[in-house]
Parts: sequence; C-alpha cells; structure tokens
Amino acid sequence: DLTLMPNSIYNIYRIAEDYSADIIQCNGDLVFLDKDSARRRTSRRRFVSPVKQREILHDTQAFDKFIDCKISTYMCNRLIRRGAYLLALSDIDPMYCVLNEDYIQTFFLFRHCFIMVCVTDKIVNYTIDTGVTNENDITLKKFDQYCSSANVFIYLRDYCIAHGLSYLVRNYVNRIISN
Repeated sequence: DLTLMPNSIYNIYRIAEDYSADIIQCNGDLVFLDKDSARRRTSRRRFVSPVKQREILHDTQAFDKFIDCKISTYMCNRLIRRGAYLLALSDIDPMYCVLNEDYIQTFFLFRHCFIMVCVTDKIVNYTIDTGVTNENDITLKKFDQYCSSANVFIYLRDYCIAHGLSYLVRNYVNRIISN
C-alpha cells in the first residue's frame, strides 16, 4: 500500500547525514481507492499535517509539535536513524496493535529525538482502503484489529500518568474523539 517516489530515499538520506539528524520528516500523500469516502478523506488528510517549509527541530520541539497535533503521525513519510528507532522501541511493551501502531511509535520517537529535520520533499503515496483500512468489509477479525487501537491509547495514558505527564492524557482523549 506504499509507493516511494523516485530518488526519495537517496535525497533525504543526504539531508540526514548533513544534519546528523535522528529523523527526517517528509511529505506524503494519501491515495483513496474508495472514491465515495469524501468525509473520511478530509478527516484523514488532517493527520498527514504536511511540512510547509524546511525546519530544524531540537530536543523537545518535535515532541511538542506531536502533542499539539501539528506533525504527522504516519511513519511512512519519515527516515529514522536506526539507533533512535531502537531506543524508542525499547520503551514500548509488547502488545497487540494493528491500528495506530504509527501513533505509539511516533510518541516515543519524538520523545527521544534530539535533531529532526522537516523537509517539503514528497517521498511516498500511501494507499488507503486496502487491507485493514478498507471499511467496506467488516469481519470479526477486522473488528478485533480496530479494537487494538484502544490498546495504544490505554498504554500511552498509563505511561503518561506513571511518568508525571498526566497533563498529556487530555490530548489523547481529544484525538480519539476527533478521529
């Protein structure tokens, strides 16, 4: 369901090296196969949060943008330094998670990010309405996968409370309600 743009990885890898960045955040586009899903298309596009200009974020700035819903939670439109990714994964306990896995990974990536460069390059097309994102065919298995989304927000709520970040819980509740 992902299509990379020609030379995109090469171009953003060079930027990552130039800035010694943990993350390069790029633009991507959502492609919908279901042409009748105008409402869903509009609501999903808001979560892509396109990069409008090159920006270098340091320390907590990426996490702050994430908390304020001003940066994409999709993992497919970023290049991540391996060490930064492994550090983020070390904070996530094993869980069943089919939907919103990008969200939980983004939370911990940005929490540990020292340098992130946002660039306007479009690197990927992400096709929606295939696999689990296809809402036309609801099965018991797919329903279970949709329910796995709650695991992410429950885990993050508990993490925030345990680490003195309970003020962030409201952001998660608002995001769930608006999604």
